[in-house]
This record gives sequence, C-alpha cells and structure tokens, in this order.
Amino acid sequence: MAKTSNVYKDKKTGAWYFVANLGKDIYGKRVQKFRRGFKTKGAAKQAYLVFMQAYQTKDEEKKQKIHQKYDCFEIFFEEIFLPWYETQVKISTFTSLSFNLRKQLTYFHGRKLSELSALDIHAFQQYMLKTKTQRGKPASISYVNRLTTGLSSIFERAIVYELMTENWVRKVGKMRETQKQKIEFWTMDEYRQFEARLPFSTHTEMLQKTGFRLLFMTGLRIGEMLALNWEQIDFEEQMMTIEKTLYYRSKTDNQLLSPQTAASRRRIGVDGKTLQMLLEWREKQGTIGEMAYVCQIDGSFMCDSLWRDWLKCLALKANVQPIKLHSLRHSHASMLISIGESPLVIQKRLGHHDIKMTLGTYGHLYPDASQKLTEKLSLLEI
Repeated sequence: MAKTSNVYKDKKTGAWYFVANLGKDIYGKRVQKFRRGFKTKGAAKQAYLVFMQAYQTKDEEKKQKIHQKYDCFEIFFEEIFLPWYETQVKISTFTSLSFNLRKQLTYFHGRKLSELSALDIHAFQQYMLKTKTQRGKPASISYVNRLTTGLSSIFERAIVYELMTENWVRKVGKMRETQKQKIEFWTMDEYRQFEARLPFSTHTEMLQKTGFRLLFMTGLRIGEMLALNWEQIDFEEQMMTIEKTLYYRSKTDNQLLSPQTAASRRRIGVDGKTLQMLLEWREKQGTIGEMAYVCQIDGSFMCDSLWRDWLKCLALKANVQPIKLHSLRHSHASMLISIGESPLVIQKRLGHHDIKMTLGTYGHLYPDASQKLTEKLSLLEI
C-alpha cells in the first residue's frame, strides 16, 4: 500500500482511506479511527483534516468540562488524589493521613485549585494554629506541618493533571518550629516502679507485664510487637528478628505488613530477664491453646488501643506519671543513651532509616557530650 501522511490506498479495492491516531486509552492501548471508501487521495486527505478538526474541537470541549469539574478542590481530592495516594503508601499511612486531611482541609472546600495562591497557604497555616484539637489544645506546629506536607502532595498531583501550574506550598514552605517538641519517657527507676506493681498470675496480667517489658527493653513499635511470632525469637542466641508490623482495624480486618523501610527489618539482642518472662508467658499461653504469635490470648490479633488503655490505667495504679504507648520506645532510647550507647547503635536497634532521624529525635538527651569531649581532649599529651 502506498502511503501519503495518514492516507492509504487499498490495493485490493483501489479505494483510499485514512487512519486517525488518537493517542492511548487508560490502559495504554493505542486508539485509532478508520474511514474508508474514498475515490481519490485528495478526498481522503480532506476528509481526514475535517475529521481531526472536529475531533480536536470535541476533545477540547471534553477536556474543558473535566477541567472545570476537577478544578474544585474537594472533588479533585476525593476522586483523583485519594485513589491515587492509596496505591502509593502503606495502608496504615493512608488511613492516618487521609483521615486528618479529610478533617482539616475542609478549609479549602468550595475553592478552585487554579485560583489558589501563596497567601491562601499562609492563611491556612495561621488558621490551623488557632484551631483546637480534640484535646482542647491549639494545633502544634508539627501537626500543621504534616497537613502542609499532605497539601503539597495534592498540589503536585494537580500539576500532573494540568489543573495547577505552581505548587504554592513549596513557595511558602513549612512553619519553623522554634522549640523542639518535648519527648516524654520513663527513667529506669520509673519503669522499675511501674513493673514492680504489675501482677503476674492470670493470663491477661502475664501478657500485660511481658508486653510492656518487651516494649521498654527492646524499643519495638507497638505494631511490631503485635506482629511478633514465637519463631522470630531465638532464646538460645538471645536474639529477636523484626520483619512485620500489624495494621489493625478490627478483629476481622487486620493485616501483617512489611516495614516501610529496609532498616526496620532488623535483628536485635534481648536481655535474659525479658526472655525468661517470655518463656513463662509462652507456657501460660499454651494452657489456652497453641498460638503462633506472642501477643495473643484468644488466637486473634490484639488492638493497639487496648494496650494504650492498659498502660494508662496501670501507670496510675502504680503511682507513675502516665506516658503514651510510643513513649516506651523513647524510654528505651533514653535508657541506651544513659548507659553510653552511640547514636549509630541506637539507630540500628530502633530501625531508623537515617541517623539524622535518631539525632533529630534524641540528640538533646546528650547534654553533656561537649563537656565530656573537652575532658578527654585535656587528657591527651599533645
């Protein structure tokens, strides 16, 4: 077949036809339209030009309607951004962030993406600082910055769809945190007082005491502890392998997920007393039935919020200042610092992907590091 641009001649019939290439569909398959039966090449070419002009006009009108629809902030957020974002991150991350964004970004409802400006982002940040949280306290700068980061992701996606030309969040930036957020933790004496008041006889009591000691003495995240199975504990080598985390929605809706970073997959040492407590709990657990996971009492996974409630209640009974469940992880890091462990050792044990994260979180707990260095330098015979 002879070819002139998008016009072809059919050798069998002698007639001319054109092929219009219209791009690709949502599955990546090429879209083409054929028109046949033209007596001359010129007629086929003219018909092709008329077809393409009509198609482009219609396509432009369709794009305009779509643009007008999704230029609305809340429609773009719900119908375009969230379905895409869900495919990009762990389900736990998606659930947490989408909840907060849905709740707080109502500030932008009714607004057009194409009409937003840097001043709108600044106004949003100031508005959020005056907004009280569920606890009745003003939102923290770190919380506002997390929302701002989420908003930046939304704008980046809008740029991909040509709904925005500028990510105004990048222009404005995050808010500066003038004061480092205080890390709460228990000292070793406070934990000893807490543990000494915990009973260790019933199934629930033994699980509570074992679980809280495990969190304090290893620095595990609560999801990592709830996903820990007995096979991951090497009692002879006194080692523990961390390779999963539990995402829990309900007793029948939960998943074991891989960690977000390779550093979270780790093998750590466990002290003898904690291992002994684990052995005693495993024996007690066995009287109920054979269970694969450490934190099971009826064969099903446990909710992390239950452990939060337990910790608060038992801390008050032990006359110890209650802390957040995640603060047991901070307590472990604080304990390691107090016995002289280096930030690199702490980073690997906690499963941080970057030493900057470790230093950024716990660096202030090394207040006498400069003084100790000065003393060491003074002893050098130089």
